[in-house]
This record gives sequence, C-alpha cells and structure tokens, in this order.
Amino acid sequence: MRRKVILPGHFNDSKPEHHEYRDGGCKYADDYLGEGKKSSCLNCPFYPDPCIYDRGKGYMQRLKIEQRTKQVIKLWKQGRKPEELMGIFKVSRKTIDRAISGQR
Repeated sequence: MRRKVILPGHFNDSKPEHHEYRDGGCKYADDYLGEGKKSSCLNCPFYPDPCIYDRGKGYMQRLKIEQRTKQVIKLWKQGRKPEELMGIFKVSRKTIDRAISGQR
C-alpha cells in the first residue's frame, strides 16, 4: 500500500472548504476608515470598485502619492516650513512645492 506524502506547506486536503482564508483587509482601506478601525475585504469601503491589488502597481503608487500629498498639505497648513516637510517625507523641494502649489 502506498503512503501519501504531505510536503511542508501543503495541506492534506486541497479542497477550498478545508482552507483557512484570512481576511485582513488592506492598509489603504484602513487609512480610509481612520485610526483604530480595521478593514476587511468582505466589507471593503471601496466596493464595487475593483480591489487595488488587482489594479496593479501604478494605481497603488498613485494612491501613495495622493496620501502623501494630503499629509504634506495638512502639515503645511499647520505652519510647517517646506524644508521641514522635505526632511519628514524624504522628498525634494520640488515635490513639496508641487504638493502645496494649489493651496496658496
């Protein structure tokens, strides 16, 4: 009689109903919901839009830039100097100027 060999990292039964799916959400939805709130894929605040992880790196990069721009504007309105913002976000003066240009 042959013995079934189970390799490390593999499940004895590969049927989906015997697999534990983790619904940890994503950091973009967490940021959108606010501090202290945890998102989940099944309750995504961006639904019915496609998942950001399905859209590709370009979309995620644009989201990161938009979030950074909002943070730059918020700190700039609180009185922070562009030189300080350069150090905080580790970006060039041109990037800071581009972010606050529509706010003047």
